[in-house]
Amino acid sequence: MPKSLSVRTTPLTVTMSPSLASSVVVTSTSLVWSAADPEPFEELLRVFADSFPLLHGGLTLHRVRDHSLLFHWKGRSSADPVVLMAHLDVVPVDDATPWRHPPFGAEIHDGAIWGRGTLDDKGSLVAICAAVESLLESAFVPARDIWLSFGAREEVSGADAVAAVEELVIDAAGIPLQVT
Repeated sequence: MPKSLSVRTTPLTVTMSPSLASSVVVTSTSLVWSAADPEPFEELLRVFADSFPLLHGGLTLHRVRDHSLLFHWKGRSSADPVVLMAHLDVVPVDDATPWRHPPFGAEIHDGAIWGRGTLDDKGSLVAICAAVESLLESAFVPARDIWLSFGAREEVSGADAVAAVEELVIDAAGIPLQVT
């Protein structure tokens, strides 16, 4: 019979970065892309430019389609580059399934951060950008090139990730990739 394990827990203090809060309150929803309002995506891109000035000023930005972003962080070598991905869009709120807290409120309740996109996927997006911003602040140069790919149409199975790959291949080799 396995022994029981006693675990001592301590209360966890949850804080939220201003950049996460600023991104969660933006209603960058997509369900059917042709019906998506482009203004929240433009607002979200402004929030990220303001929140991460070193990333936006120090990395080469390729706009993919309308609102997706592909950043190139030049490393000491271009061999075997790394790609970090996240997405900007969230699914719309289903009014038939009420939230306990406002879905775009970016509020902390009972030790949890509440808001559309905190887990899928603005939290990851902010974490990647904050890490890069911190490393740029310390003048860090990666061993190899790093690409940051942030799509705006993931929730609708859009083709932005494919377009980003095409951009990567064109940039790396100068030869367009044929995707069917």
